Amino acid sequence: MNNGDVCRYIQTLDKKRFLADKFVQNGFGQTSGGYLGKGGRKKEVTQKQHFLDYYSGILNKKMPSYNRLRCPQLILYVAEAFGVPEEILNKAYKEFAESEIANRTVYKDNKDGNYFWGTDEFRQLKKTLKIGAVNRIIKEYSDIKEIKNNVARLFKTI
Repeated sequence: MNNGDVCRYIQTLDKKRFLADKFVQNGFGQTSGGYLGKGGRKKEVTQKQHFLDYYSGILNKKMPSYNRLRCPQLILYVAEAFGVPEEILNKAYKEFAESEIANRTVYKDNKDGNYFWGTDEFRQLKKTLKIGAVNRIIKEYSDIKEIKNNVARLFKTI
């Protein structure tokens, strides 16, 4: 899939709130810059909107690069949208939330997209979600069912 294909898939997802949206509502993740502008946290902006606003502007034929994302809530959203098992999503959420609590960054208004970049906690989030491998699967396959089956295999849940 290329970015255009992925955006078309994301547009088909229902309006339910994803765990990534709960993550934001609970004070975790990026709170300024990027899709949030200077106004700080906008809880009404879903991660679906965040994803589409960012990736819809990238050439349709460009390949996904979700393993390079710096925004923890968008990484969580991509993982959830492509079938990372719920128990893994919850584990990643819990680990990252605990690190934000320990680092006293919950509900801070000045967390741009790079606020945890390069930290052990951020590397652990990506490792728990296997976002690099998920990204490769998204690039390799064009059928959503195939992608989700391969993501499930990655986590040995089928």
